[in-house]
This record gives sequence, C-alpha cells and structure tokens, in this order.
Amino acid sequence: PVFTVAPPVTRLPPGLIPGDKVLQVHAEDGDKGVPREIRYGLVSEGNPFTSFFEINETSGEISLLRPLDDILALTHVGDPVLLTVIAEEVKVARDEPPAMATTVQLAFFLPERSNSPPYFENDHYVTRLEENAAPGTVLSFTDPYTPRVMDDDAGKNGVFSLTLIGNNGTFEISPNVAEGHANFVIRVRDNVMLDYEAAEYVHFQIVAQELGPATNLSAAVNVSVYLSDVNDNAPVFEQNDYIVDLPENMTAGTRVVQVHATDVDTGLGGKIRYTQILGPQNTSLNLDPSSGVITVATSNHGFDRELMPEYHLYVEARDDDGIGNRAQVLLVIRLIDVNDETPTFEKSLYEFILSQNLRNFTVPAFIKAIDGDAEAPNNEVRYELIYGNYE
Repeated sequence: PVFTVAPPVTRLPPGLIPGDKVLQVHAEDGDKGVPREIRYGLVSEGNPFTSFFEINETSGEISLLRPLDDILALTHVGDPVLLTVIAEEVKVARDEPPAMATTVQLAFFLPERSNSPPYFENDHYVTRLEENAAPGTVLSFTDPYTPRVMDDDAGKNGVFSLTLIGNNGTFEISPNVAEGHANFVIRVRDNVMLDYEAAEYVHFQIVAQELGPATNLSAAVNVSVYLSDVNDNAPVFEQNDYIVDLPENMTAGTRVVQVHATDVDTGLGGKIRYTQILGPQNTSLNLDPSSGVITVATSNHGFDRELMPEYHLYVEARDDDGIGNRAQVLLVIRLIDVNDETPTFEKSLYEFILSQNLRNFTVPAFIKAIDGDAEAPNNEVRYELIYGNYE
C-alpha cells in the first residue's frame, strides 16, 4: 500500500477534546489490477502516545481519545508527539498472496495553552457552626458543597495562594499555597466574633490568586457561616435589687413583690423559671416559678420588727426551663413597726412610805414601764392612775 494522504506535521487546534477528529489518512493498494481493501491501525510498540489517540480502521480517521492535558504530563508544548500509522492489505481468500503493509510517521504539535484563572468547585459555600466554637474547630461543608479549588494551568501558572477576606481574623484557611488543585480546610482562629446574640451569621470570601510570573488571575467565592445558638447567657434581673416595705403583722397571701428577669438566648436557653428564695424566713414566702410573684405563705411567718428591722434574702432565676444557668438578685424586706407590744412595768408591785405630814413620800417615788415596740409613738408610754383606795 501507498499513503496518498498523510500530513507529516499537524498542529492541533486549541480546545480539542476527546472524540474530536485530528486528521484523516488515506492509503491505496499499489497493485492496480485487483487492488485490495486497506485497514488502518496505530503502531503502539514503544510509543507512549498511542493510547491518547484512536484510528478508524476502515476510514483512516484519527481522533483524540484522552484530554490534551494528559499528553502534557508526558511532554511539553513545542515537542512533537509522534504516531506511526500502519496501512495493511486485507486478504479475502486463502490462496491470495500474503497481505502487505506500509507505515508512515505523523508529527503532532500541541497548542499553546492560554493562562486560565483558578476556580472553585462551588460558586458559594454555606455551613452552620455553634457560637463560641473553640479555636481550631473545622468548618464542615456537606453535600452539595465540596471545599475544592482548581487551576487548569500547568507549571508556575498553576500555582496559587488561598486567603480569606472580610472575616476579621475569625477564621483561617489551609493550605495557603497550592498547585493545580487543593482541598481547602477552614478553621476557627478567634471565636470572639462568633456570638449569636450579636450576629446570627458571618459572611466572608475565599480568594484564590495565581502566583505565577506576569499573572494576576484570581477567583473569589462567598462563604456564609450561620451560627447556632448556645445557652451561654445567664438570666439578668431587671433591677439590681428589690426593696419593699411591709407591715410586720402582714398576713398569708400578702403580695411582697414581683421580680422579673430576661435571657437573650433563644429556645429553652432563654426560658426562665424562678426557682428559689434563699435567706432568713425564706420558708415563710411563696415564689411563683412562672411569674416571679412573691407572697406571704403563712400568717405565722416570724417576721418581727422588734427582732430585726429588715431581712436580706436572695431570689434565684434559672434558664433552660429551670435547670440551666442561674442568677440571683437581692430582696430586702423592710418591716414597718406595728403597735403589737403592750407596756410592761419593771416591777409587779411598787411600795412607797408616806411621810408623817402626808405631803410626800419618804423617798422619791418613780414607776417605770417599758414598751417593746420599735418606734414612736408605738413605744411611748403614758401613765395614769385608774384605781386605788385613796381619796
């Protein structure tokens, strides 16, 4: 056979993909009387490039079988890729003369590659993270998000850096430099800004910047980190303390005060219950766990102005429906004195002796009574003679 069409040199066009036609060869049987059909093939022995191409055995059409980038792993732009094509006669009958074959060598030159920017697997990334996550915590990207960045360029043009912008140092990324492709990891660096009560999300960007000579190609992608609320705040009472004035003879059911606390956490973390009263006579008071209303539990409460003018107690509130973080506030009950004490004479009997002239006593006569009430006029005593055998 003789090749009639077999371009010795072919420059492959840019953008060639697997399945595309590269060129077509043609050979004819040199015997003109009864020419035989021709079959085409590629000689693979000792040639690493044969596996990147395929040839139609009847038409002689050669097409690309694998990406050009795979070829660049074995050679460089400017170096020829050599293929040997064989054309062989096809025997039809056994008694025919032996089939003859011929070969031709073809040279292909790969296209110059244009520099392309890096690109991310996804056009944005979204994940969730607990507020106050510890430094070193890794952001988890689940399906459909894949934390990968790529650069199709070879050599120095495929080297790029990875940086974060707009996150105020909250996160850090690794690796910082990669070539060709990289699966990146983002970790918490400083958790000060990870406060759900201040902001429910953090937005920032990842920038992939080529580091090759004479190139500034880059790509950026947005990352949204939505924070999950954690019960990290204790209840806060609306007042620093509660001070009330009550009569010492208050009765059961008397309203003392209503305390109120709030919690900035959400869900159960922000649900408050008022759990207990601590301090003297605390068992004489009732605390409504839902409303924070405090009432006198019994008329025999033991609050006595004469024993103690004011009582200092503490009211406790807890979040997480009464089992979480706790806070306490001072409750001061100042007792109002009530005239509930009667005067008491120092002696049960006073005896005085009259002088002979019956005008005065032999010694000065004083009678003294004491009242146990705490304040005037309840403890002021007046004296009066109400009975006696005198005229």
